[in-house]
Amino acid sequence: MAVTLRTLGLEDYDRWVELWRRAGLDTVRDKGRDGRESMARQFASGRVVMLGLEDDGVLAGVLLVTHDERKGWLNRLAVLPEYRHRGYAGRLVRAAEDWLRGQ
Repeated sequence: MAVTLRTLGLEDYDRWVELWRRAGLDTVRDKGRDGRESMARQFASGRVVMLGLEDDGVLAGVLLVTHDERKGWLNRLAVLPEYRHRGYAGRLVRAAEDWLRGQ
């Protein structure tokens, strides 16, 4: 079983929105702040990254990380129900902290 952590891009948009929904994240606004165009603008700012954790090619968890050059935020952490209790959320949080330190 291969578990990989990587930065997601807009090509992964449909996968992470579906994951949010399947994970029960009911605040997704795909016509607003979470829409593809909005995410493209956020990524272009250099202050936002979407981290993804894949388990044998299945996108099992995601975490949106943002900063304003002074403070950082971890947003919309979600792990699919069938992949919970494996430490995936913790791995995503540690990766987010590393990314923020690098900023």
